[in-house]
Amino acid sequence: MKKIYPYFLLLLIALPVIAQSSVMVITPNGGENWIIGCPNTIQWISSTPVTVKIELYKNGVFYMTICNQVPATQNSYIWTPPYSVIPGNTFKVKVTCLSGNTSGYDFSNANFSINLGTITVVSPNGGEIWQIGSTYQILWTDNICENVRIELWKGGILNTVISASTPSTGLFTWTIPNTNTIVPGNDYKIKIQSVAMNSGSTNIVYDFSDANFTINTGCITVLVPNGGENWIAGNSYAIAWIDCVSENVRIELWKGGMYNSLICNSGPANGTFLWTIPAATVAGNDYKVKVIGLTSSGNFDFSDNNFTISQGYFITVTSPNGGEIWIRGTTRIITWLDNIPYNVRIELWKGGAYNSLISASTPSNGSCYWAIPATQQPGIDYKVKIMAISPNNNTIFV
Repeated sequence: MKKIYPYFLLLLIALPVIAQSSVMVITPNGGENWIIGCPNTIQWISSTPVTVKIELYKNGVFYMTICNQVPATQNSYIWTPPYSVIPGNTFKVKVTCLSGNTSGYDFSNANFSINLGTITVVSPNGGEIWQIGSTYQILWTDNICENVRIELWKGGILNTVISASTPSTGLFTWTIPNTNTIVPGNDYKIKIQSVAMNSGSTNIVYDFSDANFTINTGCITVLVPNGGENWIAGNSYAIAWIDCVSENVRIELWKGGMYNSLICNSGPANGTFLWTIPAATVAGNDYKVKVIGLTSSGNFDFSDNNFTISQGYFITVTSPNGGEIWIRGTTRIITWLDNIPYNVRIELWKGGAYNSLISASTPSNGSCYWAIPATQQPGIDYKVKIMAISPNNNTIFV
């Protein structure tokens, strides 16, 4: 017996070493929050390459098998929690050795969470007035990893599927169609929900607009100014539009996409209004006109594109503008910039005094060819003067 005793002692000492786990879970190891539908990496290390089995535990009890067999060449596994997982914060991962001369298993050191993601509708979120036929941006925030479905609801009932599946980028551009399905009303909401991988799952993330918004029929169309016009401060111009209502309208001036000033608080319903632009209006090329129904504020229209308001007429000679040497008997081009709607008169001046007429009247298109007379007196003190001509061709003004 004395001879056998040392062998039993050695065996007892060795037992804990043989039973010791040869694999260690690295991730998730406690505190993580994984989102259902989003891929996550499970990582582990082992003393030697070994095939492993990965399982999910909840509240210390087996919950599901993540992967029955991961090759020994891997020490990580990409897993997307399915929609069948019931959200919670008491999950652990167990990795178990299956092959080689190693044995054992390891759990996450502490619990981690698996939860549904979130979606939050940003716009429309209540109070907006959108028009049939116009284009708007539906906006939302989310932390999900799959496409979303966008729906239009009216009076608490599904009205229209706007998009059955679109990337969860947080923005979708929608042109409201002119159909029998979408009718004017102030009880609309947007619903955005995840497109769950398991179509039968009840764990679907979604959100509605916080409050109702309005969809109206827009039947006002701005005709003038509708983009590209150059109107002069201090002058009068006709604003024109068409509409399908008999009520008066409010006319506003917008600049750079923001309200600028009131043109008319209650204009006629006949589709035209003569507007004298205040002389102090700031010059700019980013103006639009908005025409709105007085009692149906959701019925409105903007100019399609920007127009310009300039501070008075101007003419700027660009050539000759100083230093040029022009030869008698040759033809040169006189150029200028202007914003006038009239013809121009072009004169040659020498030594500060009128010398001769180049053109009594030519279109204000910015250029005019001049054949310099061979008999023109040489000199270094010439200038060109360009003047606008009034419509009756009687008055000349600079």
